[in-house]
Amino acid sequence: MKEAPSKHSTTPTELLGWHEADTSNSPEPVLLLQRLRAGYPVEQPIDLSRAYLLEEDLSGLDLTGACLQGAELGRAKLCEAILTGADLSGASLYEADLSGAELSGVDLSQANLDSARLRCAVLNKANLSGATLTNAELQGATLTEADFSGADLRFSCLSDVHARNTNFSDVDLTRAKLFQADLEGAQVHSAIMDYVCLRGANVSHLSGYKKASWIGVDLREIDFTGAHLFRNFVLDQNYIEEFRTQSRWTGILYHLWHITSDCGRSVKRWAFWTATIVVMFAFLFSLVEIDYGNYPTNLSALYFSVVTLTTLGYGDVLPTTAIGQVIVMAEVVTGYVMLGGLLTILSHKMASRSN
Repeated sequence: MKEAPSKHSTTPTELLGWHEADTSNSPEPVLLLQRLRAGYPVEQPIDLSRAYLLEEDLSGLDLTGACLQGAELGRAKLCEAILTGADLSGASLYEADLSGAELSGVDLSQANLDSARLRCAVLNKANLSGATLTNAELQGATLTEADFSGADLRFSCLSDVHARNTNFSDVDLTRAKLFQADLEGAQVHSAIMDYVCLRGANVSHLSGYKKASWIGVDLREIDFTGAHLFRNFVLDQNYIEEFRTQSRWTGILYHLWHITSDCGRSVKRWAFWTATIVVMFAFLFSLVEIDYGNYPTNLSALYFSVVTLTTLGYGDVLPTTAIGQVIVMAEVVTGYVMLGGLLTILSHKMASRSN
């Protein structure tokens, strides 16, 4: 009599570490792997979605266009693998080795590449939006026109990368190393670049840099040809941050400075507050007795507020009460401050700032 198989017997698939592979319409993943390694043709596209490939060696395999969506590839070896156009969205690749891999056009959105090695990998036009790449090694990688929007690249190493026209919008690159990186034309809108090493990097024609954070960034040995405005903005941002953190008092002054003029950088914001003050005083003048002369109109209070704030003082309108005179004096003093601030901002905007 044949002995019944044990309930806990291990199948060949489990022995090889595969898990959750969908085999209803395709060969067993283990067979696909064997055929790929042996160089035999396999049905395209290769479907390895949600496959369990922990610590598997896939080095040098041609997985062009393969579906590895949600696959477990932690600590897997993918050195020199060809994954052009593959779908690895949501895949786990923590501590995986993709050094020298061909990843052009690959979809790595929402993938976990924590501490992964991608040295000299090719990721042209790859989609890494929302991916986790903390402590990842991308030295010498090619990232031209890749999409890293929303990715986490904290403490990662991107030295010597080629990242022209790459999208780094909303990326967190805190304390990342971009030593001698080529970032020409990169998009950095809303990126966090605090304490990033940009030493010797090419930062010409960066897009959206005014909406990014550059606190503590290392700008040594950079050729600022095509990036002088970027340099001035970063230096201003760091000056303002140092001023803000000096003391509690400077912190309070910073908030007032920021609200009124974006720390001396916004004429529009200062003009808005000036107009608001004019309207506010016009309202106050409507509540007290004012002698508007022989030609009062519905705009008399606003007219008087404008000429008082600008310290013109034509003399054809006079307050007739003590409270009215106090309001006029308050607006005159405020007017000197607002006009002085406006002149300072305009001179700052128009002056030569190349040094």
